[in-house]
Amino acid sequence: TFLYTPGKYFVIPDFQRPYSWDKANISSFIDDLESVLVKSKNHYFGSIVYLNEGNNSTIIDGQQRATTVLLMLTALYHIISDNPASSTIPAQAIKDQYLYNSHDYNEEKNRIKLRTVTTDNEIFEQIFEREFGPHSKDSKLYQAYEQFYLYFKEKTVLQKYIDILKNFEVVTIALDSSDDNPQKIFESINS
Repeated sequence: TFLYTPGKYFVIPDFQRPYSWDKANISSFIDDLESVLVKSKNHYFGSIVYLNEGNNSTIIDGQQRATTVLLMLTALYHIISDNPASSTIPAQAIKDQYLYNSHDYNEEKNRIKLRTVTTDNEIFEQIFEREFGPHSKDSKLYQAYEQFYLYFKEKTVLQKYIDILKNFEVVTIALDSSDDNPQKIFESINS
């Protein structure tokens, strides 16, 4: 439910490292998905610490997990767009609920929910739009997206993978924008 927030942007600040999950991390995440599906149990997915600043939720801790889920949903969105019969959830609903702010009254050009001030931002936009630059396929973001795409492309009944995300328990900690400097909070968490 954290990611399903209409009109909200998830911002990865510049003091965060670029996206770093590799094939083993994505495989482990997929294994967790499949395990939760079989056992019908909840799964603790970690914590997300964020700072609310108007329409932005600046993610102080948990950006790898949040980005991974958004990459998975983007892959599912693309697969279902190409093959609507693979899901009872329409691709447009995935886009509108999780990936894109279609009713943005600020009329900003980029309405994709995930924003980062690092080079990851441009690559995530390219993945979302399926317009890949010359080096985007070398990035960890693209490699994770491709791993999800190839895995789910062979599956049927794709909506179950979206529905099961509700069984992934996340502890969210919302900080007030008047609190301590976000980078200091990040450094404190990591130490």
